[in-house]
Amino acid sequence: LGVTKVGKEMVVGTSQGLALLTSDGLVHCKGLDPPVHTRHSLESLHLLVLATGGDGLPSQLVSISTLALSLPLTPVQVTPELATCHTFSAQENSKGKVFLCATSEDLVVILEWSAKRGAFVLRNKFSTDQPCRAIEFTEQTVLVGTTKLYEIDLKTFSAEEFLDLTNPG
Repeated sequence: LGVTKVGKEMVVGTSQGLALLTSDGLVHCKGLDPPVHTRHSLESLHLLVLATGGDGLPSQLVSISTLALSLPLTPVQVTPELATCHTFSAQENSKGKVFLCATSEDLVVILEWSAKRGAFVLRNKFSTDQPCRAIEFTEQTVLVGTTKLYEIDLKTFSAEEFLDLTNPG
């Protein structure tokens, strides 16, 4: 379902979980069996954030340590705020702050990495009119697109409707 380079490893999201691409072919990673349909490597945190599920399974947002890909994996739920994860994106800005924006069918959550807690913490959540179709980070904001375009400030975490795409006039 997709490949991500993590250090020198090639990590493959498959319909049976994660695998490593080696000279011997695909080697399944134990501990994570649901399909992995989206993945994002956060190198500075040694984390791989994954959206799992599909084919009748609920889609969840989990993270795993990239330091132990050859060991049985221990997925950790990123946030209890999302029962399911439709799509997500993450970014580390120039000041070293790491943000994650994740969506379900009608909910957007903004999370920030807390080194003190060793986890992502919720900064804002809000409901949307339609499922999210796009997430794009800038240095100071994150743009979330449904039938409307929302702009979320990464300092105050306030969300504003930026543009109604159903009524461009």
